[in-house]
Amino acid sequence: MTHNLLLVFAIIIILGVLSQWLAWRYRLPAILILILVGLLIGPVTGYINPEIIFKDLLIPFVSLGVALILFEGGMNLKISELNKVGNTIRRLVTTGVIVSWILISLSALAVLGLSLEISLVFGAILVVTGPTVILPLLSHVRPKGKVGYTLKWEGMFIDPIGALLATVVFESIMTGCVQGAMAVFFLSISRTVLISLLLSLIAASLILILIKKDWIPDFLDNPLTFASVIAAFTISNIANAGSGTIFV
Repeated sequence: MTHNLLLVFAIIIILGVLSQWLAWRYRLPAILILILVGLLIGPVTGYINPEIIFKDLLIPFVSLGVALILFEGGMNLKISELNKVGNTIRRLVTTGVIVSWILISLSALAVLGLSLEISLVFGAILVVTGPTVILPLLSHVRPKGKVGYTLKWEGMFIDPIGALLATVVFESIMTGCVQGAMAVFFLSISRTVLISLLLSLIAASLILILIKKDWIPDFLDNPLTFASVIAAFTISNIANAGSGTIFV
């Protein structure tokens, strides 16, 4: 089926807005309706196939979307909240990740009948709760106190940690050398953190200087921030693949 790209964009936008309205009307999490509608017009009916329609643009679009969601979520984080639930977050993103990885891998091995290697990679991928899912749910449920703080911070921290874990597991299986994969892991995470911190400081300092000196009019504050996030995210990923997620 030949798709008109303009028609596809129109359908996606209309269904997205309609899904948001239905979620508001029936007091449901918007992410739930969006997922169901996406499955319906995508894999179920096959009417829209992003890989065929968008081709090489699909991954960049998704990456930028995730970056903006993470950035928006990060804007709502407060250090004072982390001080209250820091120990809990630390356990969740360390011990919690390892326990989840083992349990999911064993379940995939026993229930789904996957091979040990695939089960380990599968488990490493699924330890990520996903900020793109958790953050919209939190905006709907609005938990209070330490529960809300914990879910917010865990949702932000777990994404890059899960991605790095999946990379280490995959490299270990492909190379057959755990030590080599661990060396790659520590080198990668060091480069990722350094590049992300450097770009974060540069981008934030630049925005603050431009705004404080009134070199940018008020109506361009949000577009400037938006453009800076996209630019720094892109540069970070080019410098070291995957570091853009930690940057935002």
